[in-house]
Amino acid sequence: MLELKKVARVAQTPQESIIRRLVLVKQMYFHAYSHSLDRTEPGRMFAIQAMDYCIETLLKTVVSKYGSPSDYHGAESAYYYPIASLRSQRYTPKMDFYRLWDEVVGIYRDPKNKIAEDAPPLHREIDIIHSLRNDVQHNGVIPSYEEAQKSINYTESFVRSVVKSAFGKEFDELMLADLIENTEIRDLMKEAEKALEENRFKDSVIASAKAFTKASMAEIRRRPYRSRLSPFIRSKVEDIGRRLELRDAFRELGSAFDDIREQIEYIEDQLEVISLGGDLRRYLRFKQKSPHVTPLGIGELDIYAPPDWEPTKEDCVEVLDFVFSTLLRWQSAPLEENRGW
Repeated sequence: MLELKKVARVAQTPQESIIRRLVLVKQMYFHAYSHSLDRTEPGRMFAIQAMDYCIETLLKTVVSKYGSPSDYHGAESAYYYPIASLRSQRYTPKMDFYRLWDEVVGIYRDPKNKIAEDAPPLHREIDIIHSLRNDVQHNGVIPSYEEAQKSINYTESFVRSVVKSAFGKEFDELMLADLIENTEIRDLMKEAEKALEENRFKDSVIASAKAFTKASMAEIRRRPYRSRLSPFIRSKVEDIGRRLELRDAFRELGSAFDDIREQIEYIEDQLEVISLGGDLRRYLRFKQKSPHVTPLGIGELDIYAPPDWEPTKEDCVEVLDFVFSTLLRWQSAPLEENRGW
């Protein structure tokens, strides 16, 4: 049986822990990107907060990898705090964003770390993003759509640069799918990520949709209260179907019956996602942007998309972010096994 099963974890090495944190940074970037496409005010608020969290987590991961610098080299104008202050007070994770930035500048400039760059990039732009986040969180000032778009582009450039210069990795090497425990679903998510990197947008969305369908089927099977149509509604629908054997003679009635069936299935889908703890609004957008996936038999899926379906990169990222976030939620808090209640 296909399951998103929680398994005992072995202790991670420091390097494995760093890689895992970088993967989570990538997830948060995708989350920010997805929200940045939302033109509503809450969407822009969430986008800026996610960007700032992504940037701050990445900077803290640099500190975790290298530790404090032996000294703070270079011109004092490159730091927020005076160098004398940096030398006199050891950095702790509880300090503010600006002290964290200075710590990373010192790490970049410490000769023993052999980082090719002199400092993290986009100093001014990252400062603006952090200021936007402070305005959102403390003053209730909501960034414009244009500000959100500029900020997400700066965030991507910043993350790609730091991951490469400080960790020696390409951003695209970090695979979100490595956090998925189920092998079959993990492989589908890796396929979705790889297709996105190669600009094969249809393949990416299809792989994400297949992963979501297989995972949701597993969650449904393990619900103690599993029920698609209620027995009463099911019997009535089947009874109506039997009465429509003369469909050709009652074509109009048959069409109405098909509409009813489609509406019931649509409601079922929404109730299914709500019962499994999914985000209904994001789920509806996921359905809008992905092909229709129908389970056929054991492990088999039928994929249907309109002939004019042409997903964009933005569609791919939004679908991937929704599916991955939902899978992690199910994986971290699995439902009880179906006991036949």
